[in-house]
Amino acid sequence: IYNFLSQNTLEVLGLNRNCGPFWEPGQFGVYLCIALFFNLFVEKQNLRYVNPILIIALITTFSTGAYVAGFYIFLIYALFKSRNVFVTIIYLVIIIIVWQYVSDLEFISAKIINQFESAEIGNDRSRFSAFITQIQMINNSPLLGGESIADYTYMDRNTLASGILLPIVILGIPFGITYLVYICISCCGITNTCHHSPKLIGVLFFILLLILSFSQ
Repeated sequence: IYNFLSQNTLEVLGLNRNCGPFWEPGQFGVYLCIALFFNLFVEKQNLRYVNPILIIALITTFSTGAYVAGFYIFLIYALFKSRNVFVTIIYLVIIIIVWQYVSDLEFISAKIINQFESAEIGNDRSRFSAFITQIQMINNSPLLGGESIADYTYMDRNTLASGILLPIVILGIPFGITYLVYICISCCGITNTCHHSPKLIGVLFFILLLILSFSQ
């Protein structure tokens, strides 16, 4: 299923971004990264031929967050899937070279630098702005949470373009951290069918969810 929405255009390359069945490319990237992780580390089915399709689809989203999460997956794969030290080193070298090239692309490096340097409380168009806004909300109500986004944003949509701290914003530090801990436990439960180090794979899956939630 694919869907190239005209308003999601990568102006730097003059290309339409692949949204898949979702409303925007970043959300499709989240789905693809989770699917790729499960195919590589959890599923016992012989569906490896699907992985190149997932990778190609991931590339066509041109999503910075999805690219970062994708390289995280490839790094894990290089470190844990091969028992040959030489092959592992080759994998790591290839990943580093590819990441160096990709990170130099304007729509990744310039976007990250620009969002980081222009981060400000109340701006809902920047992931870094959302992050520091959520930190401010947590500071103002650390125990019980429940701060209203509308009180902190000055833009019409009253949203924040990051979800990584939302559990703590909504529930407060004690219950927010408890929520995240149980999400991690659930991830370990989901991956308990893995042949090797199921709990470690579960924790790595939880970290993947955190990476993805920074931009969604």
